[in-house]
Amino acid sequence: MKIVKIDGGFSSSDSYLVTINAEKSILIDPGTNSKKLIDEIENHNLKLEFIILTHCHYDHVAAAEEIKNKKGGKIAVHKKDAQALERGDQNKTVSSSFDGTLKSIDIDIYLKDGETIGPLEVIHTPGHTEGSICLYNSKNKVMFTGDTVFPGGRHGRTDMPSGSVKDMANSLKKLSDYDINKIYTGHGGIGTGEDIDRAL
Repeated sequence: MKIVKIDGGFSSSDSYLVTINAEKSILIDPGTNSKKLIDEIENHNLKLEFIILTHCHYDHVAAAEEIKNKKGGKIAVHKKDAQALERGDQNKTVSSSFDGTLKSIDIDIYLKDGETIGPLEVIHTPGHTEGSICLYNSKNKVMFTGDTVFPGGRHGRTDMPSGSVKDMANSLKKLSDYDINKIYTGHGGIGTGEDIDRAL
Protein backbone atom coordinates (compact mmCIF):
# COMPACT_ATOMS: atom_id res chain seq x y z
CA MET A 1 0.00 0.00 0.00
CA LYS A 2 1.44 3.34 -1.10
CA ILE A 3 0.27 6.64 0.41
CA VAL A 4 0.62 10.03 -1.29
CA LYS A 5 -0.13 13.09 0.87
CA ILE A 6 -1.53 16.20 -0.82
CA ASP A 7 -1.22 19.34 1.31
CA GLY A 8 -4.49 21.20 1.64
CA GLY A 9 -3.08 24.54 2.66
CA PHE A 10 -4.97 27.09 4.74
CA SER A 11 -8.54 26.54 3.50
CA SER A 12 -8.63 22.79 2.86
CA SER A 13 -7.94 19.54 4.61
CA ASP A 14 -4.94 17.45 3.68
CA SER A 15 -5.85 14.66 1.25
CA TYR A 16 -4.41 11.19 0.77
CA LEU A 17 -4.17 8.96 -2.28
CA VAL A 18 -3.89 5.34 -1.18
CA THR A 19 -2.79 2.89 -3.85
CA ILE A 20 -4.42 -0.52 -3.49
CA ASN A 21 -2.74 -2.09 -6.51
CA ALA A 22 -1.48 -1.07 -9.94
CA GLU A 23 -4.99 -0.24 -11.13
CA LYS A 24 -7.00 0.83 -8.08
CA SER A 25 -6.71 3.61 -5.53
CA ILE A 26 -8.64 5.41 -2.80
CA LEU A 27 -8.87 9.16 -2.23
CA ILE A 28 -9.40 10.17 1.40
CA ASP A 29 -10.85 13.63 2.11
CA PRO A 30 -10.74 15.46 -1.24
CA GLY A 31 -10.92 18.86 0.43
CA THR A 32 -11.61 21.93 -1.71
CA ASN A 33 -8.96 21.98 -4.48
CA SER A 34 -10.27 19.67 -7.20
CA LYS A 35 -7.73 20.74 -9.84
CA LYS A 36 -4.73 19.95 -7.63
CA LEU A 37 -6.11 16.51 -6.78
CA ILE A 38 -7.05 15.65 -10.35
CA ASP A 39 -3.51 16.57 -11.42
CA GLU A 40 -2.09 14.25 -8.74
CA ILE A 41 -4.38 11.39 -9.78
CA GLU A 42 -3.35 11.80 -13.41
CA ASN A 43 0.35 12.22 -12.61
CA HIS A 44 0.31 8.90 -10.74
CA ASN A 45 -1.86 7.29 -13.44
CA LEU A 46 -4.39 6.10 -10.86
CA LYS A 47 -7.95 4.88 -11.21
CA LEU A 48 -10.14 5.81 -8.27
CA GLU A 49 -12.28 3.10 -6.75
CA PHE A 50 -13.46 5.02 -3.68
CA ILE A 51 -13.61 8.62 -2.43
CA ILE A 52 -13.87 8.32 1.35
CA LEU A 53 -14.94 11.26 3.51
CA THR A 54 -13.88 11.09 7.17
CA HIS A 55 -16.66 13.52 8.08
CA CYS A 56 -19.06 16.01 6.55
CA HIS A 57 -17.28 19.37 6.93
CA TYR A 58 -16.88 21.58 3.87
CA ASP A 59 -13.08 21.72 4.00
CA HIS A 60 -12.93 17.92 3.65
CA VAL A 61 -15.65 17.28 1.07
CA ALA A 62 -16.17 20.24 -1.29
CA ALA A 63 -14.30 18.73 -4.26
CA ALA A 64 -15.83 15.25 -3.97
CA GLU A 65 -18.55 15.54 -6.62
CA GLU A 66 -16.30 17.16 -9.24
CA ILE A 67 -13.59 14.55 -8.75
CA LYS A 68 -16.15 11.75 -8.96
CA ASN A 69 -17.56 13.19 -12.20
CA LYS A 70 -14.14 13.60 -13.80
CA LYS A 71 -12.14 10.66 -12.42
CA GLY A 72 -14.72 8.18 -11.13
CA GLY A 73 -14.86 6.57 -7.71
CA LYS A 74 -17.77 5.91 -5.35
CA ILE A 75 -18.29 8.45 -2.58
CA ALA A 76 -18.40 6.84 0.86
CA VAL A 77 -19.17 8.39 4.26
CA HIS A 78 -20.56 7.22 7.59
CA LYS A 79 -24.34 7.05 7.51
CA LYS A 80 -24.66 9.59 10.38
CA ASP A 81 -22.94 12.31 8.33
CA ALA A 82 -24.48 11.30 5.00
CA GLN A 83 -27.75 13.17 5.49
CA ALA A 84 -25.99 16.48 6.05
CA LEU A 85 -24.11 16.07 2.78
CA GLU A 86 -27.18 15.00 0.86
CA ARG A 87 -28.99 18.14 2.06
CA GLY A 88 -25.98 20.38 1.39
CA ASP A 89 -26.35 23.92 2.73
CA GLN A 90 -29.89 23.35 3.85
CA ASN A 91 -28.06 21.96 6.88
CA LYS A 92 -25.48 24.24 8.53
CA THR A 93 -23.54 21.21 9.78
CA VAL A 94 -21.56 21.21 6.54
CA SER A 95 -20.29 24.73 5.97
CA SER A 96 -21.48 27.13 8.67
CA SER A 97 -17.90 27.67 9.87
CA PHE A 98 -16.25 27.75 6.44
CA ASP A 99 -16.09 30.19 3.54
CA GLY A 100 -17.97 28.21 0.94
CA THR A 101 -21.33 26.99 -0.24
CA LEU A 102 -21.95 23.31 -0.81
CA LYS A 103 -24.62 21.82 -3.00
CA SER A 104 -25.88 18.39 -2.11
CA ILE A 105 -23.55 15.42 -2.63
CA ASP A 106 -24.83 12.08 -3.89
CA ILE A 107 -23.53 9.39 -1.53
CA ASP A 108 -22.86 5.94 -3.01
CA ILE A 109 -21.82 4.02 0.11
CA TYR A 110 -23.03 4.45 3.70
CA LEU A 111 -20.24 3.26 5.97
CA LYS A 112 -20.67 1.45 9.28
CA ASP A 113 -18.32 0.81 12.18
CA GLY A 114 -16.23 -2.33 11.83
CA GLU A 115 -16.67 -2.93 8.12
CA THR A 116 -13.87 -2.72 5.57
CA ILE A 117 -13.58 -0.66 2.43
CA GLY A 118 -10.66 -1.71 0.27
CA PRO A 119 -7.75 -2.40 2.65
CA LEU A 120 -9.13 -0.11 5.35
CA GLU A 121 -11.18 -0.82 8.46
CA VAL A 122 -13.86 1.76 9.24
CA ILE A 123 -13.81 2.98 12.86
CA HIS A 124 -16.71 5.18 13.93
CA THR A 125 -15.24 7.98 16.05
CA PRO A 126 -17.92 10.57 16.87
CA GLY A 127 -16.88 13.71 18.68
CA HIS A 128 -15.89 16.18 15.96
CA THR A 129 -19.12 15.29 14.16
CA GLU A 130 -21.56 12.51 14.95
CA GLY A 131 -20.48 10.58 11.86
CA SER A 132 -16.71 11.08 12.01
CA ILE A 133 -14.62 8.04 11.13
CA CYS A 134 -11.01 6.92 11.17
CA LEU A 135 -9.59 4.36 8.74
CA TYR A 136 -7.10 1.69 9.81
CA ASN A 137 -4.82 -0.65 7.92
CA SER A 138 -3.55 -3.40 10.22
CA LYS A 139 -0.87 -4.70 7.85
CA ASN A 140 0.96 -1.37 7.74
CA LYS A 141 -0.27 -0.17 11.16
CA VAL A 142 -1.39 3.18 9.79
CA MET A 143 -4.52 5.17 10.54
CA PHE A 144 -6.21 8.06 8.73
CA THR A 145 -7.74 10.16 11.49
CA GLY A 146 -9.49 13.04 9.71
CA ASP A 147 -10.14 15.68 12.37
CA THR A 148 -10.39 13.29 15.31
CA VAL A 149 -6.74 13.59 16.36
CA PHE A 150 -3.72 15.55 15.12
CA PRO A 151 0.07 15.45 15.54
CA GLY A 152 1.22 16.58 18.96
CA GLY A 153 -1.73 15.01 20.76
CA ARG A 154 -4.40 17.55 19.86
CA HIS A 155 -7.91 16.38 19.13
CA GLY A 156 -10.57 17.91 16.90
CA ARG A 157 -13.00 20.60 17.94
CA THR A 158 -16.15 19.50 19.69
CA ASP A 159 -18.02 22.83 19.66
CA MET A 160 -19.34 22.59 16.09
CA PRO A 161 -22.73 21.17 15.02
CA SER A 162 -23.14 17.51 16.14
CA GLY A 163 -19.82 17.63 18.07
CA SER A 164 -19.57 16.16 21.55
CA VAL A 165 -16.92 16.31 24.29
CA LYS A 166 -18.11 13.01 25.74
CA ASP A 167 -18.11 11.25 22.37
CA MET A 168 -14.63 12.56 21.58
CA ALA A 169 -13.25 11.18 24.84
CA ASN A 170 -14.80 7.79 24.14
CA SER A 171 -13.50 7.78 20.57
CA LEU A 172 -9.93 8.58 21.62
CA LYS A 173 -10.06 5.77 24.18
CA LYS A 174 -11.30 3.43 21.44
CA LEU A 175 -8.41 4.41 19.13
CA SER A 176 -5.83 3.88 21.88
CA ASP A 177 -6.47 0.13 21.64
CA TYR A 178 -5.10 -0.03 18.08
CA ASP A 179 -1.48 -0.84 17.20
CA ILE A 180 -0.45 2.24 15.21
CA ASN A 181 2.87 3.36 13.79
CA LYS A 182 1.68 6.44 11.89
CA ILE A 183 -1.40 8.61 11.78
CA TYR A 184 -2.31 10.59 8.65
CA THR A 185 -4.39 13.53 9.78
CA GLY A 186 -6.77 16.01 8.21
CA HIS A 187 -4.58 18.98 9.18
CA GLY A 188 -0.98 19.15 10.31
CA GLY A 189 0.40 16.17 8.48
CA ILE A 190 1.71 12.89 9.83
CA GLY A 191 1.99 11.81 13.46
CA THR A 192 2.37 8.62 15.46
CA GLY A 193 0.18 6.39 17.58
CA GLU A 194 1.60 8.13 20.65
CA ASP A 195 -0.30 11.27 19.63
CA ILE A 196 -3.54 9.43 20.35
CA ASP A 197 -2.36 8.58 23.86
CA ARG A 198 -1.38 12.23 24.40
CA ALA A 199 -4.84 13.37 23.33
CA LEU A 200 -6.62 11.24 25.94
